[in-house]
Amino acid sequence: MKPPIFKFPAGSVCMVTMLLLFVFSIARTQHPTDSLGNYVVSSIEVKSLRGYWYTDDSLGKPVEFIDTSWYEITLDMKDGYHPYYFVKDKQDSTRVSSSGCFPHWPPFDCDLLLVNDETLELRLSEIGGMTTTTLRCKRRK
Repeated sequence: MKPPIFKFPAGSVCMVTMLLLFVFSIARTQHPTDSLGNYVVSSIEVKSLRGYWYTDDSLGKPVEFIDTSWYEITLDMKDGYHPYYFVKDKQDSTRVSSSGCFPHWPPFDCDLLLVNDETLELRLSEIGGMTTTTLRCKRRK
């Protein structure tokens, strides 16, 4: 008689099954919107971002989206902040992810919300951090 190749300890099959059921039940309840108010990652047309935007405060600081290559677009804050990088869709390079980052540890995160053609909201945070800075930007005509 051959010994079994792999033998589960008693009760482990039941435990693994319960764990899988729990994980799948959580996965099924996920929404396209985040209950914490975070933006859902979507895509935005590159042409609607490209160019200069200005903060909607009294300073009116410029920020620029630069189409740097076939795979990413760069957000240059123009005031000493580090740049943020947004990856283009590999299937459609005319679209870019609404979530970008700066490669650092812990990483800095930037989420975009294009409110309309003339208004853009930037949400800057450190991944895992407790604070978020929100900047509203407008295009100047």
